[in-house]
Amino acid sequence: MSDDFKHHEQDRIEMGRIYRQILIDYGDQVNINFLDPRNLLSIAGYFISQAKKENISWLEGLSHFFLHIKFNAIFIDGKYLRDSNNYDTLIKERLFS
Repeated sequence: MSDDFKHHEQDRIEMGRIYRQILIDYGDQVNINFLDPRNLLSIAGYFISQAKKENISWLEGLSHFFLHIKFNAIFIDGKYLRDSNNYDTLIKERLFS
């Protein structure tokens, strides 16, 4: 059973690298949530909360839920980040705008 998710090892390593860099750069200025793409209930809850906060529209939330849920998907305040190398730009924009 320990090899069941071995094929996602690179995904976990990449997300770990991004997580550590965000902690180094921003500390407690940001809140990070890791959601398992197999746990649709927690993902739905995330998008509902983002829509209630008006970070995204309900339509955007539904679109992300059905089209962008995958390993290594990054969302910042409900916004889907297509290029994980640009997470820093969106975080700075959200923090300092």
